[in-house]
Amino acid sequence: MDVGWLPDTVRGELLDSSYDTRVGLAVPCATALIIAAALAGVHRYVIDPPEDSKRKRVPKRRHVIMSPQNWHDRRQLHAVPRAFECWIKLRPESNGGVIVGSIDTLMSPSRGINLEVDDEGHPKLVWRTLDFEYEWVADSDLRTGEWTHLAFTFGSNGALDMLLCFVDGAEVDHDSPEQALPNVVPELPMLVGRDHSYRVDNALDGEVAHVRVWSCMLPDEVIEAHVDGTNRIYPELTEADKTKAATDLQERRLDAQLSHFHQRWLLGTLRLTWPDRISLTRAPRSVDAWVNLAADSEGGVICSSVPGANGIVMQVERGSGFPRLIWYSEDARPTFDLTLEVDARGSNGDWVHVAFAYSESTDTVSGFVRGVRCGEGRRIRNSGAGPPGVPATPVHFAKESPESLEQNRWLDGMVSHVRFWASELMPHGVSVHAEGKTVYGAHAVTRDEMRAAAEQAEQRREALSERVDQARAEAEAAAARAKESAELQQRRTEEIARLAKRQAADAQIKVMSYMSSGKKIDFSESISPLKLGQAFLVDNDAHAKANNDVLAGLAQILTREEFAHVKLEVHAKTSTFGSGDPARNRQLQALAKAFNLDPKTQVKAAAEELAKRRATSTRDALVKLGIPEDRLALKWTGLSHTSEVLFTPKPMDAAAVASGEAMET
Repeated sequence: MDVGWLPDTVRGELLDSSYDTRVGLAVPCATALIIAAALAGVHRYVIDPPEDSKRKRVPKRRHVIMSPQNWHDRRQLHAVPRAFECWIKLRPESNGGVIVGSIDTLMSPSRGINLEVDDEGHPKLVWRTLDFEYEWVADSDLRTGEWTHLAFTFGSNGALDMLLCFVDGAEVDHDSPEQALPNVVPELPMLVGRDHSYRVDNALDGEVAHVRVWSCMLPDEVIEAHVDGTNRIYPELTEADKTKAATDLQERRLDAQLSHFHQRWLLGTLRLTWPDRISLTRAPRSVDAWVNLAADSEGGVICSSVPGANGIVMQVERGSGFPRLIWYSEDARPTFDLTLEVDARGSNGDWVHVAFAYSESTDTVSGFVRGVRCGEGRRIRNSGAGPPGVPATPVHFAKESPESLEQNRWLDGMVSHVRFWASELMPHGVSVHAEGKTVYGAHAVTRDEMRAAAEQAEQRREALSERVDQARAEAEAAAARAKESAELQQRRTEEIARLAKRQAADAQIKVMSYMSSGKKIDFSESISPLKLGQAFLVDNDAHAKANNDVLAGLAQILTREEFAHVKLEVHAKTSTFGSGDPARNRQLQALAKAFNLDPKTQVKAAAEELAKRRATSTRDALVKLGIPEDRLALKWTGLSHTSEVLFTPKPMDAAAVASGEAMET
């Protein structure tokens, strides 16, 4: 290129006159062309490689989006994971667990990813979005007891439509979903050895090291290099790494026992207000509390939701100071009843931690005092099955119920942090918390809360004293009213007795006057088996009208208001039906046979049965004529001198009449 026409100021006056400017411009132009060609190649084969070359892409350090140094590390991802790898060691009896995960199984569906090992030792990937969930279990058992390299990777950096699993650098399984998986960036941070459900069965039961999460896929040769330890990005597994992984496993196991105190399992707390109560919406599996009881404390109820279905009562026994838990079934029968034979009362005003936990795996309840397991209770025989349910009534604090006035049912001492958990509290977690340490959602009692508990204890004593005084006053008033009522009842009874006696005497005169004119009740005297019914029916064929007229007149007398406290005695008598020995009387013998009695020894009983039936028939007729049945009394006599029916007015029972009047009022 000829640039000789340019002025010297442009070409540079300091240049040697022998310098050829055409060469000076050719070199940078050639360099620019080479650089442009290189960038085009990078874009073609690296940034956007063709489909057949995507597996050849070499991952860079920047593609590592999670590289935890220990199991405490957590990472919030901002890119879609496309590959996972780690070194893992599982015992043959291992239960598996989560290697790395961000899923919360107790929350509503959300975006999350878990790399797990199922309970049969197979690696598993869980890919979840709001409306989509994918799970793939690879066909390989990792429970070899040896360190094993595990890698999951997608088949390309494009669509998530192929997944491969490698064990120790060799492909062992692959899967092609029916549709490409959606891009997922987990909402919650990724955790090592567990996920966000905080469940013991989700914690990894094994050792893990060099966990890596990549934003790109891993080619076969890269995975092989990672296994061989020849890749500078992925470190080689050393003895120090193995020792650290064993230490991490022990720490994770202890942490899993603490996780039951996580805030997510807390159903409710009673601690700062009294009186207080809470209604549980989920079934509790554990309950714990901090108590401060003097050496001479009478104990009492720490919390209670009885009476009611699925009730729960935690108390301190009077006299012994032993903590006790009673759990009830849905039909309000005791299901578990566990008393811990350890005195929970302190000698120096110490705060003591008490806890009870139900285990669904063993169907037992364990009890702890001061962090030490002190007893285990099995289900009461014939008390149902299944874990405890949701209490039907609210749980009350430091007393059995709002209406309870028994002093030994109110807690004699201080209490704070009565908590109900949806999880089974584990021994290690209870032991750590009993030392006064805060564990997740379980907080120890602070100084301010101690002062509040002391004030509440004083309030309970005052409230109980007031209620006892009030109850005593109410009882005395009720006793006075009862005494006054009894005296009034007695006076009324005596008054009615006098009145009934006068009315009965007047009625007797009326009845005698009425019956003196030859009125009587007649029955057929034929007691043959064929005509036996006519012998005791007041409305028999021969005398029905006459008998009815007589009884109607008696009914008119007895139903008068002036004889309201008079009852009528109906006395039926039967004769011997002839002279001589009744036992040899053929009519009586026939009567006995008709009544299914012995004709030789039971002729008197037969005569009495006939008299009873005549009295009953007469009474039934009077009831039809308007006399209440309770104002009629029956009496009968067999083998009398004559057969007749007598009517005698008598005073009614004054006490019964007075009691009936009292009930009506």
